[in-house]
Amino acid sequence: MRIINLEHHSDLPIGSVRPVFEDFVKFGEAHPLITRVEKINDSEAVFFESVRILGIVPHKFSYRAKLEKNDGGDHFVMKAEPKPGVFLELEFDLRPNGEGTRINERISIGASSLTAWFLGRAVVKSHRELVENIGKS
Repeated sequence: MRIINLEHHSDLPIGSVRPVFEDFVKFGEAHPLITRVEKINDSEAVFFESVRILGIVPHKFSYRAKLEKNDGGDHFVMKAEPKPGVFLELEFDLRPNGEGTRINERISIGASSLTAWFLGRAVVKSHRELVENIGKS
C-alpha cells in the first residue's frame, strides 16, 4: 500500500471549496483528467478519464467511485477501483485558513509497486491542478 499525504491551499473560502468535494459532477468539472461523470446517486458515480501513459500513449477508461461524507462536516472519502486489482482511496479534510481553505489529502493506493508509483505521480499532479481549477468554471 502506498500512502501519500498532501496539503493544498485555496484562496477561496471553505463554502466555495466544499461543493467540489461533496458533488461528483463538480469534482469532475475541476479534475483535469475526468472527461465525463455519470452520477448514479449522491454517493456513487462513474468517472470517465483520459490520460497519456508515459506522456505519449492515449488511454481512456472508466470506473465506479463511491463517496462517503460526514453530514454537515468537511471530511470526504472517495473510494474506487480504477482497474482490476488497483484500489484508490482519497481522503479530503477541509479547514478554514484565514480567508481561504486548507485541504489535507491522504491518498492510499493498493497496487503493485510500479503501478502504485505511476498512479501516485498522476494523482498528485492532477489533484494539484484540481485545487487550482476550483472556482474557475
